[in-house]
Amino acid sequence: MKKWIFIALAFLLLAAGGGAAAWYFLFQEEFGETAEAMLAPLTSQEPEIMEMQALSIPVIRNGELQKYVLINVSLELDGPESRVFVYARMAKLEDAFFRDLHGYFGSVADPSKVNVRLLTVRLYRQAVRILGEERLKKVHIIGAYERTR
Repeated sequence: MKKWIFIALAFLLLAAGGGAAAWYFLFQEEFGETAEAMLAPLTSQEPEIMEMQALSIPVIRNGELQKYVLINVSLELDGPESRVFVYARMAKLEDAFFRDLHGYFGSVADPSKVNVRLLTVRLYRQAVRILGEERLKKVHIIGAYERTR
């Protein structure tokens, strides 16, 4: 019985060593570049965070105002020079956000719950459409609040 345990242990060690060697020699180039990119120092240009005014979205059901949803949004831009670009397009951006959020809250089945992840994706898509993907990194929802009539 001891003999079989020793043989099984030796086989496992041999297989583990062979797998590690194969990974090192066969996939070194593929993963080496990724590891170097991850360890590379960050660029000197930090992302620019730009907070927008709170968006107040009316939730209307059956032709009647049910409540308001207040959403605080901030944009993560690629650098300080993008702030001027965003200010020039702020009216279009806010209008796109309002239209998209009004449509979302008008069609959602349960308006008492706010899906922040879904809203973030929807707002990111609208912001990329207006600002372009090269300037915008992320859209952050800082807070979502409900205000009754």
